[in-house]
Order: sequence, then C-alpha cells, then structure tokens
Amino acid sequence: MIQPKIVDFSEEVLRRFSSFLAHGRLGHAYLFVGPPQVGKSETALGVAKLINCQDRRGRVFCDACPSCLKIEKGNHPDVHLISEPEGESIKIEQIRRLNCEIQLKPFEAPKKIFIIKEIDALTLEAANAFLKTLEEPTKNSLILLTTTVLEKNLDTIQSRCQIIHFYPSGNDALERKLVENFSFDAPTAHFLAYFSEGCLGKVQKMDRRKALRSKNEIVDNFVFQGRNESYLKKILSDKQKVKESLQVLLTWFRDLMLVKLTIEDAKLIHLDRIEDLKKIEPEFSFDQIRQVIAELVDAMKLLEENLNIKLPVTLIKERIFRG
Repeated sequence: MIQPKIVDFSEEVLRRFSSFLAHGRLGHAYLFVGPPQVGKSETALGVAKLINCQDRRGRVFCDACPSCLKIEKGNHPDVHLISEPEGESIKIEQIRRLNCEIQLKPFEAPKKIFIIKEIDALTLEAANAFLKTLEEPTKNSLILLTTTVLEKNLDTIQSRCQIIHFYPSGNDALERKLVENFSFDAPTAHFLAYFSEGCLGKVQKMDRRKALRSKNEIVDNFVFQGRNESYLKKILSDKQKVKESLQVLLTWFRDLMLVKLTIEDAKLIHLDRIEDLKKIEPEFSFDQIRQVIAELVDAMKLLEENLNIKLPVTLIKERIFRG
C-alpha cells in the first residue's frame, strides 16, 4: 500500500504571499522562522510555484503547469535551493555563486527565487558576503530564508528581511486532518499527531505504516521485557534507532506522568497502551519518573555530541524494566 502524500506547506502563509502579489507589496527577502519540520521549506517552494505559476486562475498555484512541475522536480532554471545536511555549514563559495546568479535575468520566469534552508548555518564569512545581496536586491529576484531559532541569526540579516513565523497546527487538528484527508486509522493518526507535536513535516519523515508497531516494540523491549542483549546490541548499532528509542521512551514517561496526575486520557501520546500505562503507574513515584526523564534527556545530548551512550542506555533499560 502506497503511503498518502502529505504536503506540509502553510496555506495561511501562501495566502499572505498571494495577497502581497495581488497588491504589489511583495518584498525582496523573507525569513521563515519556526520549529523543525513545521513546513518552512515546503512553503518556500510553494511561494516559488505561486509566483511563477503559468495557470493560476485565482488559485494559489495549479501544481500542474510546466513551471510548477519543474519546481516540484527541482529542475527549474530560475528556482535555486541551498541546503546542507544537518550539522554542516553553508560555505562562502556557495554564497558567492548565489551572488553572481542573482545578478542575471530570469531565464523563463517572472522572478528568480533563491531559497536557503537554515540560514543560521552560514559561516561568518558567508554571512558577511550575503549581506551585500540583502542590502542591494535586484528587481527580478526573491530571497526566502528559513531558520529554527531567530536569535541564532545575525541582527544585520534579520533587519534586512521581513520575518514570518510558523507554528505547528496543533495535535488535535493534525489528528483530524490525518484521518479525514489522508485516511489514517484513528490509533495511528492519534499517535503520529501527538508524537510529531502537530508538525506535518515530522509525520512525513516517519514510516507511517510501521509507526505503531515500531514504537510498541521499543516500549515492550525496554519496559516490559527483561535483559535482552541482542535487542540492545541491534539498537546501539544504529544511531537513528537509538534516537527513535529515546524519543519514544521520553513520550512514554511523559504519558506516565500524566496518568499519575489523572490528566484526561485523550491527551496521551500512547493512547493505544492506556491499560499498560495505568498498570505500571503505581510502580513509579513522581521523583522516579522525573529521574528517568532526566536520564533520557542526558542520553539524547550525548547522542547529539556523538559520545558513547552504550552504558547510559543499558542503565536506563535496567532502571525502567517492569516484568
């Protein structure tokens, strides 16, 4: 079964850009600010389609004309995307190429669009080289930048852009959308919506068909099954699996705290395991839950710093096992 495609652009932001365009108020540079996977980059590509669409007919964009299709496939000559893997910097050579490219007239579109993902990844030299372009924009270009934290960017870059904030759609709203628009079953939709904290982009990055099975496997092996060297060895051999396991366990103990506080069941992430949560709740005190959460957070920090986490993960397993 093919997973339904989830488009995570912000319709509200696209409507704003449609209004800018209709009233001749389109600026030269915008900085999109919001949490990871909230739809900033998808929206930037949506803006590129909106501006260069050849068959709008009153809609935001048609998504079917040659221009829209080229942008979707990443081969439009007038739409340029700069993106580096997480943790890597955007170099001055890339910005110099952008500065040269932006001086050229569009090949076939009304405007050349330049999208830079995570602008805070610019090296200081690249940021300084980019300032001149922001200060002296060309008439036929539009610059769209994204960042997760506004304060991580130079004030000089912030001041030269119009800032647009992005917010998650909300857990309940996303849960309804996954059921009504993308035909997810209710338990899977609930878990994905709450686990992703209302961010469609996070759902898109997950294997939605295996989401419930995968997270329940983690809960079962860490919480309800005894020492399992082969399972731990498999998990510890894959950084992504370790990250996923820690995230799932963090949400499990978040739920355990809510059960202990008698918060309504509908707010639980692991609603499909409500009986298991209620069963083990008396076995953990508030202080024990807080301690486990603190250890999980510490383990995630070690993982991000590429340090050895075999011992911390093993100790967490021993602490939370309930046979």
